[in-house]
Amino acid sequence: MHDGDHGPTAPAPGAPAVPKQAPAPDGARPEPVAPAGGRASRSRATRYLAAGAYLDVRYRDAVIAELVEHSERAVAPSFGVDLVPVLAHALRARSAETRTALVLLALLALHLALAVYAGAAPAAGALLLAGLLGWLAQWASGWSSTLYAPVPEPGRERAFLGGTGLGGTGLGGTALGGAALGVRAARAVPALRLLAAVALLAWAFLAVSVTGDQVERLRAYRDAVRVTDVDESGRQVVVEGLYYNEETGELFAGPSYREDGEHSYYAEDDLSGSPLLPAAAHGLSLATLVPLGLVLALHRRGTRRVLREELAEEPFRRRQMPGAVRWPTSGREVLLRHDELLRLIAREQHAATILYHERQPFAGAGEQWRPWSFVQELVRRPGAAKEAKGPADRPAAEPKPMTNEVLVENIRRHVQRLAAGGPQAAVVGHGDRLRALSVSDCVFLPAWQRPDSPLVGRRMEWTDELYARTLTAARSVSDEYARHFLCVTMGAWEEEVVTTVFVRAHTQGEMLVLEVLPHVLPPVRRRFRLVDAAEHLPLGGAWREAAAVVLDAPSAALRSLAVLGRHLASNLRARSNAEQARIGSLDVGPVVSVRELGAEGEMTLFQELDVTRFVKTVQDRITHGVRVSLREAGYRTDELEMHQTVINNSGVYLGGSNRGVISTGGGARVEQHLTAPPPGERGDDDD
Repeated sequence: MHDGDHGPTAPAPGAPAVPKQAPAPDGARPEPVAPAGGRASRSRATRYLAAGAYLDVRYRDAVIAELVEHSERAVAPSFGVDLVPVLAHALRARSAETRTALVLLALLALHLALAVYAGAAPAAGALLLAGLLGWLAQWASGWSSTLYAPVPEPGRERAFLGGTGLGGTGLGGTALGGAALGVRAARAVPALRLLAAVALLAWAFLAVSVTGDQVERLRAYRDAVRVTDVDESGRQVVVEGLYYNEETGELFAGPSYREDGEHSYYAEDDLSGSPLLPAAAHGLSLATLVPLGLVLALHRRGTRRVLREELAEEPFRRRQMPGAVRWPTSGREVLLRHDELLRLIAREQHAATILYHERQPFAGAGEQWRPWSFVQELVRRPGAAKEAKGPADRPAAEPKPMTNEVLVENIRRHVQRLAAGGPQAAVVGHGDRLRALSVSDCVFLPAWQRPDSPLVGRRMEWTDELYARTLTAARSVSDEYARHFLCVTMGAWEEEVVTTVFVRAHTQGEMLVLEVLPHVLPPVRRRFRLVDAAEHLPLGGAWREAAAVVLDAPSAALRSLAVLGRHLASNLRARSNAEQARIGSLDVGPVVSVRELGAEGEMTLFQELDVTRFVKTVQDRITHGVRVSLREAGYRTDELEMHQTVINNSGVYLGGSNRGVISTGGGARVEQHLTAPPPGERGDDDD
């Protein structure tokens, strides 16, 4: 988050009415919106999420559903990622797949119609069966992309898709089962692929058989004799044709005999048995399979080109640099169509004002990580008045007032020293990610859309004056809906693991309240990292590509039905949601973020150790900033020092407090040595 970016929000109940802001002037935009060019735009997490739009259809559909179909919702905060390139690639991938699906479906329908007319219905049925079995094999393997990729280890990928551990945001769960069914389905992949290959061989056999029959009929037709006869009027006619006996199933060449009860004659216009049209239809039906395979091959080659050239590490970083050309010509049309939405997301994703959903206020920050809070009664320290007077040669110093602003600024100052320099930053190390932490203010406001709200059906711009007034109101404790947090963000492992600590500190009456809520975003899915392998793996040669296209073309053509159905349903949902949002009947708060949708749900041991170190280091700075505020205001700090010792050791405290309440998160052990060093022994007590 950045302090200067103010996003749209909704007024809290009871709060002063928010004045309407003039909408931005609409004008011609020759280029689509580009990423902000910051560190998040060039992060590995952003690149992996953008690649996920091509590697996982379910993830791509979820991204579009959250950001496009529900465009009335506020965008969840984006920690360590930039949503603009992610959504742009998702829209491009869907647009390219939809165009390919239309062509594939048209060619498949033409092939089936011609095959049935040519008498090759059994062959058409075998082809459909091969496509259906290939579709089932792809579903069971867990891959939902038209890319030709190796099948993952049986059971692992499909079971993983059953859920991500982020509050039920997994994308792989279907009505047919979860992880257990996924494991069994993955084990059936080889059998399904074998059956699909057998069905494809059966189609080839039947197609060759029909072709042989058509050739024989054409040869018989070519060798047909000319028969001359005299009709009833005495004229000579020449009859030529090939006829089919439906009772015996035999072909014969010769004239057609008709009998109307009075006369028997040969009719030269009886061509009902001609094999020309069925043979031509059969040939065309086989010919349609060639462009069908070419279209699929071109689609896959284009997708591989994006992964190898645009989403490779170095090209992606260069493309996201400020002033660079972000988007290729192939994606400009769809991006310009969603230009307004992309600009809104670019402004809102890193805003200092956050619209929250009442059921998921910290959507976008990841999983909660050992939260804790501290409540203490403010009691004057014995001897504080004497300390304030000081030596005789120095005038008396009045204790500093204990205000919310002073408390928050002390916490901010001590946390920022981890990045800005000083003795704390010196021990952190030169390459440690703590040196790149950011500290900012954020205001959480309820995402309620009332009929009398000026935000119904539109978004607004926040002025600096309006944001300052809202920030002041949120820092007070009188408003239960608007809340101010100090946001400490640390990105590690190339922004794949993002730790965010939300800090809320305030005084109410004679009580001090401190709330610390760490959240962690796990790494991006392992599957999305295949984009790194795509840059170095060989294409496999023309023969291998041709074989892959032949094996996958039937299932890809059938999947076109699902592709077009999903696209149509998405457009219908987007229109319906837009209409409901116009009348204010939808909740505009986010319940999940794109970053959470692409998270793996688990971290490695080293990543967990890093997160623990980050959180404990920041917690130490937070409690020290509070202790300095208490000392400067002349209040006792012994309870806070004891609490800090407990938190640093285990996160568990038993025994209570004689003047206040201590509430901490769960931990592994209870530490009996609760003595803290005297305040004077710490070199930074007076900072």
